[in-house]
Amino acid sequence: MAIEHNVITDPEIHEPKGAAAASEGEVYIADGAASGAFAKPELLGTGWRDLIMPFTASEKGALNAPDFAKAFDDGSGSTGLWGYHFDKSTVEELFMVFHLDHDYKVGTAFYPHVHWCPTNTDTGTVRWGMEWAYATRNDDTYSVFGNGTPAQTTYTYLEQAAGGTAYAHQVIEVADPGVTITGAEPDTLFWVRIFRDASHANDTYNNDAIGLSLDAHYQIDRYATLNRAPDFYT
Repeated sequence: MAIEHNVITDPEIHEPKGAAAASEGEVYIADGAASGAFAKPELLGTGWRDLIMPFTASEKGALNAPDFAKAFDDGSGSTGLWGYHFDKSTVEELFMVFHLDHDYKVGTAFYPHVHWCPTNTDTGTVRWGMEWAYATRNDDTYSVFGNGTPAQTTYTYLEQAAGGTAYAHQVIEVADPGVTITGAEPDTLFWVRIFRDASHANDTYNNDAIGLSLDAHYQIDRYATLNRAPDFYT
């Protein structure tokens, strides 16, 4: 016989599976429809998020930096909107660092992508390059930046044709299966040089290309980690 929830008495109360080890103040939620099992909220939430590094948050540095110039304004002499204009024939670059957050699903791939704008109606191809290295966090022996022994950088390239409309928002992303980083976990840092590979034969766009942001899609399977420092999960 069914029992209405609001009339259940103490002898009939059933403790959900998985909640027995709960400490004071902890809340458990259902882990699947009609599963009978419950889990901590920070272990749930599979989906996708972005690591984001806007180009305008970067320092120009002392190398071949793109011009920081006006893109367009209100037509009446306003300050307008400015961005980094990457040259059509000279390799120009910026530098940035990404931090991997605590919601990362360990072992899954990253999908770097560039947000950019053409500056005229040409439909040539822009070739974006990323030179990068990474280091995980190890508070005992300290991880070393570099993707091999001896330490070295890795290159990733993305090519996309301009759509023929000036100042259109375009996005080009690494194709499947993405970029897998051995041992990546929260607090991993990615040190990146982003550049337009303008001297390459595949770069055929005939004008400046405005770089807006370098991002990386990544998978999540939690809202947080159990600990703030390694080991993050136990």
